[in-house]
This record gives sequence, structure tokens and C-alpha cells, in this order.
Amino acid sequence: MPFAPNVRLRKGTYYARKAVPKSLQSIIGAVELTEIIGHDERSARMRHPAVIAAFNERLKAAAAEFKARRWAGAKVARSVEALAREHYERELKVDAHERAVSRDGSLGWIVDSRPAYERALRDHLAVGETVLIQHAADDMIERYKLPIQRGTLEYQNLCMALQRAQLEAVMRFQERDEGDYGGQPNDPIVRPAESGQAVTGESFRSTGSPDAHRPLSALLSLFQSERVATVATKREQVVAVRMFEDFLAGPKSVAEITKNDLISYKRFLLQVPTNAAKRFPGKSLREAVEANDRRAAPFERLSPGTINDKWLAHLKALLAWCVSNGIIADNPGAGVTVDRGRGQQKQARTAFSPDQLKAIFSMDLFTQPVKGTHAWALLLALYTGARAGELGQLEVADVIEVEGVACIRVHDEGEGRSVKTNASRRLIPLHSDLIRLGFLNYVTALKVAKQKRVFPDWLPVGTAHSYANSLPRWFNRTVCAQLNIDPKRTPFHAFRHTCKTRLAMAGVPRQLSDQITGHIDGSVAARYEHAGSITQLASAINCLSYPELFSR
Repeated sequence: MPFAPNVRLRKGTYYARKAVPKSLQSIIGAVELTEIIGHDERSARMRHPAVIAAFNERLKAAAAEFKARRWAGAKVARSVEALAREHYERELKVDAHERAVSRDGSLGWIVDSRPAYERALRDHLAVGETVLIQHAADDMIERYKLPIQRGTLEYQNLCMALQRAQLEAVMRFQERDEGDYGGQPNDPIVRPAESGQAVTGESFRSTGSPDAHRPLSALLSLFQSERVATVATKREQVVAVRMFEDFLAGPKSVAEITKNDLISYKRFLLQVPTNAAKRFPGKSLREAVEANDRRAAPFERLSPGTINDKWLAHLKALLAWCVSNGIIADNPGAGVTVDRGRGQQKQARTAFSPDQLKAIFSMDLFTQPVKGTHAWALLLALYTGARAGELGQLEVADVIEVEGVACIRVHDEGEGRSVKTNASRRLIPLHSDLIRLGFLNYVTALKVAKQKRVFPDWLPVGTAHSYANSLPRWFNRTVCAQLNIDPKRTPFHAFRHTCKTRLAMAGVPRQLSDQITGHIDGSVAARYEHAGSITQLASAINCLSYPELFSR
């Protein structure tokens, strides 16, 4: 029997499954989502939560798109003022051009007919007749692929708005005929939007993409399908869009998103408590802010660095993608950032000091013989400079021998595996200290126990205690607190800085150091140099020395 109702076991293979609501089946293209999660129950149980979470995110995105389609007419209605404003401005530009090129009095008959045209427009507006402006409405619908059909209320509303804009334009024409170029519209439908007003036509006016009417939540899946990103990053992007639309009190078409929206959101985020969803479950962001403000001791609020580098960065990247794909004309998020000033700059992370290293590696974890996943993970981080996610996804099969050199292989082959950059795929020779301390014996014991992963008690990405964050969280909250180490200045990631620093101190060339740690060397010279051989890398990594910790 399968271990969960949404799991199916068929011919020795476990499948995760999730029914697709009927209303979303045309968007998803299936009646059920299914994915292989393993060929044995243990691996299937470990993979199952992440796959179901991915299914749920996909269904949420489809639901947002369904909602956007259902409300397409309403969204167009909210954009009518922008369309009317565009029509008004275009009419004025055409009039200015005709006056500039006409030098022989050819505008005379047009000028004479304007009073009658103005009267006709007013009469038609009074009774709801739109025949004089339907050609402009049809052109607008075709240009922007608007989901509006003739004979509908939406079509009538668009025509009436354009006709009001046309009347204002004719009044400006007649003022110009008298030499007055200072006239301003009286009808609010074509008046310039006031500062902070949500109505704008800037992006709407300059792109005909049908996707301009879709909200960010409906465009996110397209954005993610084109970009290489880790599962954790994609989940973060989903949360970033959800938070923004929560702030807006619902999805808003991307064409209607303004710079003022982003600025207001930035200011709002400065009031949001950290871990708001966990600390105030079931509440919207605004409700969480209010609840936090009522506390006698409010929780810490989001830092400028988190706002800039995470929540705003994801939104701006998605909006930039919309620009490059012709969905909107410009990025309303460009330049929107929390100005931290000199005194608020992010504190630089540094390598561990010798005293800090002594304190860390004097813990009971490291008594001989070395035992436990936490101990081996910290030792590997110290001697390889690998990222937490790279270490956590290591499998026993990734500990290999190449040209007589024991190595670990960092790659993204297989389900649930990922790397940060192309440079992250690499072989890292094992330092002689790791071998002497018994790491290969530890791996052999895992093989005997038929364990697949080097750290079998860490869970896959997408679960609460995934290998991408469980080790850093444990180190930063437990070890740092115990040893009085500042986790903001020297968190778990400082092992990576420490390794890189010690390699430089040992005289290892930057190119080899970058290859070991999976950094991207952006120097011009690096483009013309070849990667080091495995024996060169082994010699380089054995230059690492921690005399304060281990005597050779």
C-alpha cells in the first residue's frame, strides 16, 4: 500500500499525483499532475513533500491565470482611462503635425467643420451613440488584442470613453485655431494622473502584447521556464510575487503596475516583521504588520538588505523579463531600492579568525574518531569551500577517484539536484587531512549500510529542513550562539570565505582557487587560461593549512 493517498505504486515505481480542478484543466493541459518520486519507499518519502509542494505552486499559478482571464473585462475597464488618455494625446500629436506641414491654407475646410463636429459628438454622448468613434475603438482593440467584442457592455464603455477624449481633443483643436496652445482638458478621463494615482497608461500605451493584461502571478511560470534557477530560488520568486499581490489587495495586470506601486511596496516592506507568515499564520501582510505593531515587543522587521536583494530583486527581474519580451515598455521597478546610506551598508562577511576556528573545532562533535553528519559537513565546508546546498545533495556515488585522486563531484544530474552557476559543476580533490580523519571510511560505512546520500538525515529542497538550509540554520542559531560568534558577520558561509582566504595565503593561483570553490573568475586573463588538471587541483588544495586545528 502507498504511504500517502496522493501516492501511487505501480510496477515498483512510486508516483506522486494531484488532481487538477476542472476549471484549471484547460490551463494545465491535464486532469492530473503526476511525477515519479522514486523506486523505493525511503527515497519516495523523502522526495514526496517537495513534489507535492511544486504541484501546489503550479495549481496556484493556474488559479491566478484563471482569475485573470475571468476578470479580463474588468481589468480592461480599469484601463479605459489610460486608453482614452492615449487617444487624446495621439489626436493632439496628429493635429500638431498637420499644422506643421500645412503651409498653403489646406486646413481651412477642416477648421470650418469643427463646430459642427463638436456638436455631433456632444449629441451622441448625450444619448449613448458611438458610431462616430467606433473606428478608433476597433483600431484600439486590434492593436492591443483586447478581449472585447462588439455589442458588449465593455465595447460600449470603451467607445464612450474614446468619444469623451475625442471631444476634448476637438476643443483643443479649436483653441489652437485661435492661437491658444495653453488649453487643458476638463474631463477627468483624459486629465493627467495625479502623483500616486493608480491609473496610468505608460506601459499600456506602448505595447500590444496580449500578455500585458495578465498579472505577474500568471506570467511567473513563463519567466521561470526560461531561466536556470534552483528549486529554492523558484519558490522564493513565487513568494515574492504572492507578497506583492497581497500588498496590492489582489492580482493587477502587469501593464497597470506603476512605479508608485513599487515605491509604496518598498516603504511597506520596511514595516513587515521577519517570518511574518509563521509568526502571524492566516493573516495578510497588512494584518501581520498591524498585529506586530500591537505587540509590546514587536518582532524585528525586514532589513533593507533583505528587501533589496530578495523581495524587490525578484520583482524587478520578472518585470525586466516582461520588458525584454515586449509585454511592457519599461520596468516600473527600475531604480526602486531602499537607500541604506553609508551608515546602513550591509556588513561585510569575513573569514573565521584562528580563535573562532579553534572554538568551533574544539566542540565535542570533533572528538576522535569523527562521527555525525554535522561534523563531517563542517569539515568538508572548511576544506572544500563548498556551499551548503552542494554538500547536502552529495551522494555516496559522488565520492570518486580520478587519476588516483580521491574527489567529490558537484553536479546537477538527477532529480532534485541543482547548482548555482555553470562554474559550480566541478571536481574537488579531498584534502589529505579529510582522508586522515576518516572521511573515506565514513563513506564506506554508508555504502555498507546501503545509504544513497552522504548526509542521509538531511531532507531534499522544498521541505522544512532541506539540506540547503538545515545546516546553516543549525550552525548560525546553535553553534554561533554557543560560541558567541556574530552570525551576521561570520555565518556558515564564512567557511567558504575562510577556505578561499587560506588558499590565497598559501599562494594558490586565483584560477585554481576559483575552480576549487566554484567561483566565476571574471578577469580577462581567465578567458585565455585552461582549467587546472585534477593533479594540479589536488596539489593546490593540499596547500590549505590549519595549523591551529590539526597537526600533520
